[in-house]
Amino acid sequence: HRITYFNKKAELTIQRIFKKNIALLDDILRYAAPGTEQGFIIDFDRCMKGEIVEKQMEISYPSSDYSRWYKVTFTPIYNNKGNQYGVMFCSEDI
Repeated sequence: HRITYFNKKAELTIQRIFKKNIALLDDILRYAAPGTEQGFIIDFDRCMKGEIVEKQMEISYPSSDYSRWYKVTFTPIYNNKGNQYGVMFCSEDI
């Protein structure tokens, strides 16, 4: 569950919620809302089997009084030979 890419919005969101700087190769579970880690692992594993996983969920971070509804998507990433080598995780504030 290592982070190999993130955009500026993800960086700013992590800083606001966790008061930490996100870095390449961090374990993404370090930034999971309390109580969502097991569900993340299940969805990640489904995606690693080639399935696109999409859901809407409320995510709360009690330490920062931050709560929002998100659409989260796990999408398989394939190389030019058609072999899956990772997962793209996206969250959209809805």
